[in-house]
Amino acid sequence: YKPLLENLISPAHESAFSIKQHLDRIDFRMEKLEAVRLNHSTNSEFNLFFDEIKANWLIIRAEVIEKALQEALNLNEILPQNERILSPSDFGFHNAIIRPTDEVTFIDFEYAGWDDPAKLAGDFFAQVAIQIPPTFFNQFMQSAFGNFLNFDTINKRASILLKAYKIKWCCITLNIFLPEYLARKQFVNSAVNIVEFEKMQLNKSRKILNDI
Repeated sequence: YKPLLENLISPAHESAFSIKQHLDRIDFRMEKLEAVRLNHSTNSEFNLFFDEIKANWLIIRAEVIEKALQEALNLNEILPQNERILSPSDFGFHNAIIRPTDEVTFIDFEYAGWDDPAKLAGDFFAQVAIQIPPTFFNQFMQSAFGNFLNFDTINKRASILLKAYKIKWCCITLNIFLPEYLARKQFVNSAVNIVEFEKMQLNKSRKILNDI
């Protein structure tokens, strides 16, 4: 059935199939926030904190490239279709329910599609709704992908990209500073207290950065 699914199902939201694509996705988010900082934001706390994120991203980005080269992983090599997974994309316990049988069932497939296993792992350990301690990383990887023939490569790529995905989620939590996101937020709830929401999101982002 897999060849049929390949044609019927699109790539997941913000999917990435090479290490370079993963980095490019984060670069793009950084550039959008940088534009806000330079052109629009009068929030000094955001401006100063974004400088911290940017400084850390430059270090982590260089580390990802260095470690990938040490592990003989090609930065530009595109993950072949047979090594991709069908991913819910926004994966975590915040989008799951526990059945009476104690099974955990995922319930949100808005962003689902073909993706890199390393992205699923990165999102799972970096998302902020229900945080998972990094001490469970090896257990998660073994449970999720241990029966894959290319498990060693998946595990290496996920490990190398984990800090990068934490930076990505630092950026995601700061979406409120992007004009298009703010407009959507106000459309859904015109009474939202933007100042308080900004503070809350800055605190979330700062916690992720501290965890790194």
